[in-house]
Amino acid sequence: MPIEIREQDILKLDTLPESPSKIIANIPYYITSPILTHALQRLADQISDMVIMMQKEVAEKIINAKKHSFLSLGCWLFCDDIELITFVPKEAFIPAPKVDSAVLHFRLKAYDP
Repeated sequence: MPIEIREQDILKLDTLPESPSKIIANIPYYITSPILTHALQRLADQISDMVIMMQKEVAEKIINAKKHSFLSLGCWLFCDDIELITFVPKEAFIPAPKVDSAVLHFRLKAYDP
């Protein structure tokens, strides 16, 4: 599978060049929910996996089965598994943000064209 790097607004993306595709991104934390919702609702049939860096607190809500939120329920609806890959401390960035980060691996349900 070829690698294609795109610098564009994912909220305006409706099709991917190949299916199934993988999305790997460090997303703006203030629009995490709209990005995940758009990717899962509009692109899920074109995606096999997503690896996303996001704010640590949001990642913890998504992976913690006991603290369901609208976002976490939506993610689990479209995914077979969501795995925490690692936490990234704010000190790892220059300049350091105010919050820690986490990287999650989303394995979407089997693609069936």
